Amino acid sequence: MYCCQFPVFIKGEKFIMENSVFNIILRRKNRVFINDDDMLKSLSAAVGEKNKQIVATMNKNIEVFGYTMSEALFDKLVHMKAKNREVMYNTLVNGLKEITGADRVYNPMYPNFPESVMEKDDFELYFNAIVHYWSFGTLLPYEEKKERVPLFNVAKVKVLEAGSFDDLNDIFNNLCASKTSLSKSDVEDMIFILNSAKVTLPDEIPFKENAACVCRLLVDTGVDTDGYLCRKYIKTATDVLRLVTAMSDGDVSLAENTKFRNLKRGERRIIMNLLAGCGNAAEDMSRYAGRWIRVGEKLHPGEFAKNERYTKAVQAFGVIRNDGKIKSFAGRVDAAVASGDVNTVVSLLKKRPGEFARRIDFLLRTFDKDADRKAVIMSFASVAKDVSSTVLLQVREHFINKLDGSDDMRVFFPKGNLARSYYVKNNKTKTIPEDVMKMVIAVCESTLVNIYGNREFLGKVYIDEALKNYTVPFSLRSAGKTMTAVSRGSRIAIDDSAKIIRPFIWWTNTKDNIIDVDLSVAVFADNWDCLEHVSYTNLKSSRFGICHSGDITNGGPVDGEGVAEFIDLDIEKALSAGARYAAFNVYNFSDENFSKMEHAAFGFMTRNDMKSGEIFEPSTVKQRMDLASATTTCIPVIFDLRERVLIWCDMALTADHVRAGYGGINVESNLPSVVVTCKAMVDVKKPNLYDLFTFNAKARGVITDNPDEADIRFGLDDNCDVKPSDIDVIVGKYL
Repeated sequence: MYCCQFPVFIKGEKFIMENSVFNIILRRKNRVFINDDDMLKSLSAAVGEKNKQIVATMNKNIEVFGYTMSEALFDKLVHMKAKNREVMYNTLVNGLKEITGADRVYNPMYPNFPESVMEKDDFELYFNAIVHYWSFGTLLPYEEKKERVPLFNVAKVKVLEAGSFDDLNDIFNNLCASKTSLSKSDVEDMIFILNSAKVTLPDEIPFKENAACVCRLLVDTGVDTDGYLCRKYIKTATDVLRLVTAMSDGDVSLAENTKFRNLKRGERRIIMNLLAGCGNAAEDMSRYAGRWIRVGEKLHPGEFAKNERYTKAVQAFGVIRNDGKIKSFAGRVDAAVASGDVNTVVSLLKKRPGEFARRIDFLLRTFDKDADRKAVIMSFASVAKDVSSTVLLQVREHFINKLDGSDDMRVFFPKGNLARSYYVKNNKTKTIPEDVMKMVIAVCESTLVNIYGNREFLGKVYIDEALKNYTVPFSLRSAGKTMTAVSRGSRIAIDDSAKIIRPFIWWTNTKDNIIDVDLSVAVFADNWDCLEHVSYTNLKSSRFGICHSGDITNGGPVDGEGVAEFIDLDIEKALSAGARYAAFNVYNFSDENFSKMEHAAFGFMTRNDMKSGEIFEPSTVKQRMDLASATTTCIPVIFDLRERVLIWCDMALTADHVRAGYGGINVESNLPSVVVTCKAMVDVKKPNLYDLFTFNAKARGVITDNPDEADIRFGLDDNCDVKPSDIDVIVGKYL
């Protein structure tokens, strides 16, 4: 363990540091940071009564954002010094505005949306749009804003608890302990905490991408001057490559190429020290030979040749630079498979258990004799304990789906910073006997119980069956920053009282370009035939109860109020017209990646009545995300109207998928790729949180059906100890 106090680099001001700490705890934990130094030592009855009235008013004011205070938080604020309470309240309000999107101004084309759009005929809507286009997005149709009826929604509020610096340490430790990739915002939070608070570095950071980000900070801040601290987390040449990639702000998943920056001499020495400690560096470097050649141009390994400590590392660069033939591990396995030598195959793969797990389906189809299959399974069972729990869960789910015949189509999510999917027909030419698949499942399950059994005892455990609809957060690297954390493919119930779904987008121009972002929706039947679309080419559909607020083509100054587009969808009308799915799409017509924009966001609300309340009401916002992917198209969410659930997507269509030719950049011109992506998300079979928590409970607790007698509760309600939105807790303590 290493206790590390980094200097505060964020303007060097304590208030700014604490303000950021406040926002991290609020966003991730739904907790309000309370500093014990701000509390009164004593409180008279009169002052106490006055303070209760003040705090009650504060509580009423934050209900507009959909939040309320717990009893414990309320009591702490009553006992807080007046000046500190005022600062805390202002910070809280600003934080809640940012989370819900209420810190923005939402200016649609038609301020009396949706009524005014539904009342206008097609010619008037078309003429207004043409005038707007001719003026390069500067002229909008005049419409005097009418007084709106107060909001009728009785939204369920989220409870805010009191928080402390312990929450910050807990967040950091959980993120470091993650067994899977983290989102950009997760990594930013982890690095900020490490950079600005006194934390203890863990003995292990199991996921290599996360380790590279932490080590990058250790090097950048000068805390690690020779690689001594980084050596705990960096074991292979590929780990070193991830570090160099992180230092160049590249993709640490190594799915995309990186333009490596020049390295300072001290940084070059650290990299060479780390490479010198890697066994068989040449073979590992050969996996990414092209990148290592470019790293070598920045590293100048020849300058270290006189020091015997670096001899093997220098020789490794010579081998890859001169196209030396190194037979890779994968090559040796493939050769053994080709020769039909099952014993050599399993002997090799036992050295790399994770690779063994990923190839086991292939091996059981390739070696189809009973004795060979038995050898594969027995060998796998002997090393399964060294396979990560994430891979074991995925292998188990894969064979469960094969058993029940639900693997006709397979969904692939390639590694990388861009959220994409591929939906392909499964190869059924060779099958695996049921008893063999059941043995693999049994190996995975027993190993998972053994792995989780080494962790702290949980006591009595209650697990809500609704968690079967929430996927395990395996890969978060391409996930956008959201109001409520949720993993892709999760199916979340829509409020029973909700009648209207109202998605929205908000954006501004960039510093250099006028930006036109478009919100649209495609409505599909059960068989994914498109029944209707609403976009800038078709602003309303009376039959399906859908209405668009108007196509705005100019986001306005980058530091201005911005502009917005909304869509209303009447659930019952759409269902009665034969709709099953509604897929919402966001297109950047200006062909600018969202990642290049300073401001762009998507969210959605649900309403009981489209005529009540302002167009944007923060208390009705159910989800909000920053649009920041390196693409021009995003499918944030799909609604299954019949089942009254939303399927969270946050998926991108790449430039190869989006047609910019005849018909334009819009949903109706790209229906084939939209359908493929949506089917992939709706049909995807992934391990769920119910199973994950059940394995943990079997291994280190006792399952109970009574939540009142449980020591720990997993579920959806605010009174549960762990909820699906507690992503850092899930990946750090239970995955």
